[in-house]
Amino acid sequence: MTVVVLDAPSGPLLPYPSWLAGADVVLFTGRSPAEIRDTDGYAEVRPFARYEASAQVERAVLALAEVRTVAAIVATAAVDAIRAGALRDHLGLPGQGRESAILFRDLVAMRQRLAGEAVPTVPFAAVRRVSDLYWFAHEWGFPLTVRRRRTSGWPTVATLRDEAEVREFTLGGISGKLESLPDLMAEPQIERSLVVTDLDSWRPDAGDSTGDSTDVPAVARAAFAALPPPAGPYPYAVEACRTAGGAWVVGSVACDFGEARARDAVRAQAGLAPQLEEVS
Repeated sequence: MTVVVLDAPSGPLLPYPSWLAGADVVLFTGRSPAEIRDTDGYAEVRPFARYEASAQVERAVLALAEVRTVAAIVATAAVDAIRAGALRDHLGLPGQGRESAILFRDLVAMRQRLAGEAVPTVPFAAVRRVSDLYWFAHEWGFPLTVRRRRTSGWPTVATLRDEAEVREFTLGGISGKLESLPDLMAEPQIERSLVVTDLDSWRPDAGDSTGDSTDVPAVARAAFAALPPPAGPYPYAVEACRTAGGAWVVGSVACDFGEARARDAVRAQAGLAPQLEEVS
């Protein structure tokens, strides 16, 4: 069978041929040819100079599917998730589809799904224009947190404490191009949060005197149930945040794609058993 691996550079190249032994592994990568010294075990390796900025990769996968039977698409980098999901949908392949991938990539879409399933979330809104920030500050008060909504980890780009900081932040606009919507969202600042990954073994912090920390697993479990499970033997990590009123709400849900689980996750996306003896 042919397994297509989408490889946006995000750390060392994983040993896909040994992990996917028995499959014809085709690597489509954003790495330069100089970075790929060892191509043994690959049926084909194709570097793309404009890997993330064009549709060349998608067209190449579709062209490959016309001459080979593509059985699976593997993508471990977050930036490849939506692309891989769309290709799986188009080719009728198992695994995470485009809509599911969007939920885990776009924090606004994720919280909209959670809120629609009655899961309490941190208040949020997409930032489309400068005036939005003034309105959100009016609704929630300062400080106001501005984050990237579609970037891995949803990093904070600004904490706005008053109108003067809003004016400084928006000087020159909030989008690089007038015709594109900014990759931004806003939320009120919440000071305290924690991450829950294992509901069965989670215990409240013995030093926590807030009184209702045992509510955290219930909120996290509701978030688990509200989102489609990703392919792979890696769990969700739920960020739970405490509001000023003392309630726990969900900030985000991410796949805990740790290094220790990388091989099993790759094999799961390829439709193979999680355990595999080392190939020398």
